[in-house]
Amino acid sequence: MWLAAGRAAELDRPGTFITRDVAGASVLLVRGPDGRLQGFHNVCRHRGTRLCVTDAGTFAGSIQCPYHAWTYGLDGALLAAPQMDEAVGFTKADYPLRPVACETWDGHIFINLSDEPPPLWEQIRGLPQQTMHRRGAELVAEIERSRGEEAPPAAECPVTTTLPAPSTATAWA
Repeated sequence: MWLAAGRAAELDRPGTFITRDVAGASVLLVRGPDGRLQGFHNVCRHRGTRLCVTDAGTFAGSIQCPYHAWTYGLDGALLAAPQMDEAVGFTKADYPLRPVACETWDGHIFINLSDEPPPLWEQIRGLPQQTMHRRGAELVAEIERSRGEEAPPAAECPVTTTLPAPSTATAWA
């Protein structure tokens, strides 16, 4: 199942990250140097130590485990593994961070912990048509209510435009 994990705007430049705890798993979402948003399990492949203990921040070009200093690129590739050069048969390419499926829609980040998740589109089919006529405070209030948060009165949220409901459904591609 795809789960909402944040907003793409939270990760506005390479190296920015957020972490999320989902069903007992810690997930690391990071903006790579190529601008791609990627998800990883927030654990070092060496001893399973949590890589990031803060909710958000910016990496200075790499991700380093605080336990034995295994270092990963922002793309999840293992860059350095101290003292493993002597280990027979050890290849850094065999130990990238474990990926977590990550997709975006309408500025929202979605993650899926399944090994082979279906496309996000299969789960949100119809959602674009249902929401395309709603903007601003109305949509924010609905999201906050679904999270159990107190939604502000609509008058307190700036709304630039409220579009009428579409007369025909438009396919989302």
